[in-house]
Amino acid sequence: GDNGIGLAGAAWNVKLMTIKVFQSNGLGDALTIAKAVEYASTNGANIINMSFGGYAKSSTLKLALENAYATAILVASAGNDAIPIGPCKNCYPSYPAAYPFVIGVEDQPKPPTPGAYTNFDQDGPTFTRYPFLYNYELTAPGTSIMSTLPNGGYGVLTGTSMSAPLVAGALALYNEKNP
Repeated sequence: GDNGIGLAGAAWNVKLMTIKVFQSNGLGDALTIAKAVEYASTNGANIINMSFGGYAKSSTLKLALENAYATAILVASAGNDAIPIGPCKNCYPSYPAAYPFVIGVEDQPKPPTPGAYTNFDQDGPTFTRYPFLYNYELTAPGTSIMSTLPNGGYGVLTGTSMSAPLVAGALALYNEKNP
């Protein structure tokens, strides 16, 4: 931060560990993500932001996340297709955000706002009807967020993948003030 070039995140005095897990076309797999989570947690990451998600569960990824949870705060985006977490008809939890040991982050324009896109927890952050305690915990800004783009550019993006890093940055600030 404060170098007069580009953008700065919420927490300026952090060490970032960027780990690429998706191919250039946006595809990725649970095993590669699990390896990245394991790498991050064993190499000192104390906050792991995951601006991705999906509806398929992976026991391999879940195990890696459970192990990382012992030493790191896990943050994940809830998704962008206006689907409630459930349980209900046409409801689906988005993983890894739905896991109870991951801070699941929604964007602020929650349904029933016309044109809303963010996945949401219809029961709120402290209650769930799922026996495995699936829920999303926080809502953060994610609409029209200035971000970096591939090949060194900048642009405005919208989605829970923009919300989750803001929460991770806030947690980094908290850790800085309260080690």
